[in-house]
Amino acid sequence: MIGYMTGSYVDQRPIVSCRLAASGGFDANNAGGIELTALIDTGCTDFMIPSDIVQRLSLVSHEFGENHTAAGIVQTAAYRVDVGFDLLRPDGGLCRYKVRDAKAAELPRMNHYDIVIGMGTLKTFRMIFEPNFGQFRLECLSAD
Repeated sequence: MIGYMTGSYVDQRPIVSCRLAASGGFDANNAGGIELTALIDTGCTDFMIPSDIVQRLSLVSHEFGENHTAAGIVQTAAYRVDVGFDLLRPDGGLCRYKVRDAKAAELPRMNHYDIVIGMGTLKTFRMIFEPNFGQFRLECLSAD
């Protein structure tokens, strides 16, 4: 294991913190972008971001397509983004895990979440539930 992050539940939904930037937007020290609240969604494939985040980051669409959502099929624009997670290493130090040049589809409204993290990213983590504490851990199993 490279490191882990602890998440919590809001309205019975798993939430973690992350940073989001346009593709190539993190500097050499892995800093940059904006801090966001992310919903973990095992029914989603890629990242999903709302229109206001697209505007804040001045993202430029690279393709359009269909996405299957709980509300049905929607037409969406897609963007390339970098997503960073701060992880606690087993030795107690911190490291930043980055997903580079990932596809993120735009959804106009996302019910109070800044970004949705889908299985394309979650497959690199092991999710451990801690029901007695109302928390969970995401353990990163491989380097970025």
